[in-house]
Amino acid sequence: MYSENIKDEKTLVDKLTTDVTSTSKAEVLLVAGHFPLVYEPQRAVESFSAWGDFSTYSLELACIVAEKARDRGKKITFAFFADDHTYATTHFTSLNATQRSKKRHKLYQSRSGKNAQLPAEYKKMMGKYHFSEKDVLRHDHKKSQRQDCLYFSELVLRASPRAVENACAREYIEFLENPLHFNKEESYLVSFVPDRCTSNVCRFVMDSYANDISATHIFMQTDNLFFQSHGNREHIWKEWGVLYRKEDA
Repeated sequence: MYSENIKDEKTLVDKLTTDVTSTSKAEVLLVAGHFPLVYEPQRAVESFSAWGDFSTYSLELACIVAEKARDRGKKITFAFFADDHTYATTHFTSLNATQRSKKRHKLYQSRSGKNAQLPAEYKKMMGKYHFSEKDVLRHDHKKSQRQDCLYFSELVLRASPRAVENACAREYIEFLENPLHFNKEESYLVSFVPDRCTSNVCRFVMDSYANDISATHIFMQTDNLFFQSHGNREHIWKEWGVLYRKEDA
């Protein structure tokens, strides 16, 4: 394992490009564009701004790196995680569990099926680099009309029977250990992770459990209140930078 704090975009992109083009793995899986669901009275909404610029910016960086990997002959796949639990508490919504479940189910159904499309923001970003829904890994939620959803549901992953007490770690381990999602022998993982998950992913997953994968993780700031009062993504670099961590199986 190697880690460092990176303070500018170019350095990060250069390091990630080296990671994905120098790996002996034939495939590159990019986990990016992670976003939360917000539960409104009438529907569940994909909130791409709840975590500042993280959701859209991480996807843009992933597309830049993916394009370079594709040019080297790598097979590219994207995975989108939906945090469908953080904003489901009474602190954020007055909806009860049944109401939330119905609205969440309807949203996921709309993003499932062979003709399902990503939301306009993500579709446009991926299209700029000549990627589309065909390059997105699907998640079988084991629910009606949600067998091939464009989004990975964190609640579904957390329902795993794995004996991992930390829920955040359990869902990520469930993802990494399912060969239908991640092929350790053939794939290199690039994962953009919200800073709030740094401890859980590093301590409970990478340090203690997943020591047999080839991967790079980028932990990025998600303080929306800061972005609202100080400006755009440039402040990620000005104020914090990102934590870069590389694992070699």
